[in-house]
Amino acid sequence: MRSADLLGWARQAGLTCLIAVFAWSSAALAASGHDELIIGLRQAPPSLNPLQGSTGSRSYLNAMSLRTLAGPDKAGRPACYLCETLPTLENGGARIVDLDGGRKGMEVSFTLKRGLSWADGVPVTSSDIVFSWHLARDPMIGAANAETLRHIVDITIVDPRTFVLHIDQIDYGYNRQVTFWVLPEHIEGPILAGLADRGDYFNRSAYATDPTNPGLWLGPYRLIGYDPGQSARYDRNPYWPGPAAHIPRITVRMIENTAALEADFMTGTIDYVAGELGLTVDQGLELKARRAYSFDFAIQAGLVYTHVDVNLDNPLLADLRIRHALLLAIDRPTITHRLFDGLLPVADGFVAPTDQGFDPDLPKYPYDPIAAGKLLAEAGFKPGADGIRVDAKGRRLAFTLATTTGNRARELIEQELQAKWRAVGILATPANDTASILLGDRLPHGTYDLALYSWTNVPENPPNYTLLSASIPTAANDFVGGNFPRYADPETDRLIGALMMELDPDRRKPIWARIQEAYARDLPALPLYFESTVFVMPIWLKGIDPSGHFGDTTQWVEEWRAD
Repeated sequence: MRSADLLGWARQAGLTCLIAVFAWSSAALAASGHDELIIGLRQAPPSLNPLQGSTGSRSYLNAMSLRTLAGPDKAGRPACYLCETLPTLENGGARIVDLDGGRKGMEVSFTLKRGLSWADGVPVTSSDIVFSWHLARDPMIGAANAETLRHIVDITIVDPRTFVLHIDQIDYGYNRQVTFWVLPEHIEGPILAGLADRGDYFNRSAYATDPTNPGLWLGPYRLIGYDPGQSARYDRNPYWPGPAAHIPRITVRMIENTAALEADFMTGTIDYVAGELGLTVDQGLELKARRAYSFDFAIQAGLVYTHVDVNLDNPLLADLRIRHALLLAIDRPTITHRLFDGLLPVADGFVAPTDQGFDPDLPKYPYDPIAAGKLLAEAGFKPGADGIRVDAKGRRLAFTLATTTGNRARELIEQELQAKWRAVGILATPANDTASILLGDRLPHGTYDLALYSWTNVPENPPNYTLLSASIPTAANDFVGGNFPRYADPETDRLIGALMMELDPDRRKPIWARIQEAYARDLPALPLYFESTVFVMPIWLKGIDPSGHFGDTTQWVEEWRAD
């Protein structure tokens, strides 16, 4: 079958608007009194400890039972999650201060919500904040968010609920703190103190050894059952100080095959497919065409960036001409048109058009296999007897291509990439793995050549985790950080630092543009498209507000209800 045919089957009737909610009711399916919601998720996290790497599935699960200090609201604006009032320069909760050497820094004061407790009844205090900060910054621990918290150089405890962050620079994310996870000192502290080697913390953490311990959780739900890679069960947290959750119990089943996920949904084994990590857009469009009367549908544009990471430690891929040729050989508009009915915009960089940091004047790479062939020839590679290019040293342009198993759309895209690259003399051999292995092991350790997957962003999120050279995973930092391509560019490092220190959104835009230009020039990854999320919900489930790239919907899970 031709590669075009492999994609063509997915084409469905288009939607008149990408960001829209489609609702249909059916009296026969109206339901009330549901005391349990069963959710299907297409990805399983490598662990539940919020400091151990960054995956969409962990974020989705933990948002029901944990919260960061602050983060975006449904409109993408900074908001308190665990604090009483968001500190700002305008309300005096934050201020710019003078530091040694003529530098400027910030002091930011937070007060925890009144009555905030862990699910075992122990109050959450400022001591938990300081403990979590020390834990995340400990180089022996190897926390994934260490780089994002590096500029918090001290924390002063004012009282059990109030504390002050001391930041060694001006930072426009001073009150967002989306990576500041709060962990329980009374549970994790004794474990850490008993370790002969702090590098073994993640294996010994209660999040790994005793995940149903209620003292680990502080959200509207608490974890009461966990089968790694299979399921997570929650019930309402009686110590949650916010509005009580409506649904008594939630079970999340992790099904890492999107066809099986859809089948379980259609047979009623699961009630709801998570929009963020559930059906792919092509599946949602097909299901809407067949069963629009049976479910509520929503399709939401987002900042989810699908791309192919390029391992720059591979000497062949370190040649910029080969990376440019790889991108020129991909017919990205055809992929999005045939597989997603043209609903997903082609990406020219990592910042989505809906983000205020987006630069519309980025260099473009149109589909041009002839130009790709010329670049490969310029790099010294000529077609061999089997059509795969080889150079004078006998090196073949043959790479592994990895993506997550069971994701129907990605597997089709993988086949399309293989066909297009083969046409210009590049061999790409699939080497797929489960999401937990690919994201939790192979990408951090660099045991790949090319990898097809997605980032999930929040609005105007500085790319320090994914592009800073300090975020390259190495043995020295216990392989944490999200710079999987191993991209090291001093100018990009400098620009990211300047970006974080600029408080004026208008003055940040040209800095954003220069970072994107460097990314488009150097191509540490090959941009494909920006995803939309498709939500397919039972008629009886209400209160889910698809927030797209502004955060997981589970961040507001207490608002969900059965009608």
